[in-house]
Amino acid sequence: RGRREPRPSPFRRGGAKLTRPPPVVFAFFTAAVVGGLVGSQPLSYFRTLAFSWLVPVVLAGLAVQRIGRAGIERVLRLSVLVVSGLAVVEFVAGFHPFQELSGPVAAVNFWSEVQHRGGLVRSEGVFGHGIALGGFIALLAPFAFISSSRVRLSLVPAVLVIGGVLSTLSRGPILSL
Repeated sequence: RGRREPRPSPFRRGGAKLTRPPPVVFAFFTAAVVGGLVGSQPLSYFRTLAFSWLVPVVLAGLAVQRIGRAGIERVLRLSVLVVSGLAVVEFVAGFHPFQELSGPVAAVNFWSEVQHRGGLVRSEGVFGHGIALGGFIALLAPFAFISSSRVRLSLVPAVLVIGGVLSTLSRGPILSL
């Protein structure tokens, strides 16, 4: 019996290797340190920077090394198509999965409120606001068209993305398409 090779870890030999972050990351953190030293930013701001910016940059670099650019594009394409499709279903069916969600603390129950615009109910998905959902779809819209080479195949993603953004009733994302 042959011994099965373990999957390569990003931190072991043969897997993705941690590399230096791009120079823009260093410039960003340098500006943050200077802001902290002169007193315009609280020192707790660095924790936010580390977890909101540095960790995602490092993980994205590892993901690109691990599955490649084409793999990242496929993941982004699938995510924008699924989110767009669910936004259209939410708008057309009038089904808002978080509408009945509430907890013991009244201050955090704002997630259950459905937003209206122009007499219509907006799609929000898991984003909590139509603008955030529309912005996500509009930002990732180019990935919906990357791998479609035939006109017939590219019509479905176009309809889903446009329908998803229109279902949010958000002017900014609609204009950005």
